[in-house]
Amino acid sequence: MLKKFLSSIFIFFSLSLNANEYLPQLVEKNHPDFQFYSQSEFKFLMWKIYNIYLFNNKYTENEIALKLKYNKNINKEKIIESSIKLIIRQNFTNQQKINSWQNQLEKIIPNIKKNQILIGVKSKDKTIFYNSNIKLGEINDPEFSKYFFNIWLGENTVEPNIRKDLLKIDE
Repeated sequence: MLKKFLSSIFIFFSLSLNANEYLPQLVEKNHPDFQFYSQSEFKFLMWKIYNIYLFNNKYTENEIALKLKYNKNINKEKIIESSIKLIIRQNFTNQQKINSWQNQLEKIIPNIKKNQILIGVKSKDKTIFYNSNIKLGEINDPEFSKYFFNIWLGENTVEPNIRKDLLKIDE
């Protein structure tokens, strides 16, 4: 009996310690083949803005998920503005698409509270957004997926250390 009790306590604490390496239940249900791959954090000056976790699909390279756990409150306008600026910075110049993506993001992205989680799932032809266990919406454009995920994973990212951490690049 004591052995079972100690085992269950060990399992509970090991899951608690690695909770950031898991996706929320709804995301896991909708994307059961994802597995934790790596993590990093975004800091601005002395503030930790968010921790970021990369999940990949065990069976295909076409699907990944990024989970961002925010360490402070951030309004949705700031998230959307930053995302659009970083997409444009990748030499994306189709203003009609930029306007469309911005409008779609305004309907999807919420204001963020400290410790809140946002997840972006990149599939072959779209990006799906979740807020913990709530599906927020999707953008059905593979071009958006490419540029959006390249904010962190692209060769020309403004955060090369996050890219190195997430892609496990040794230099």
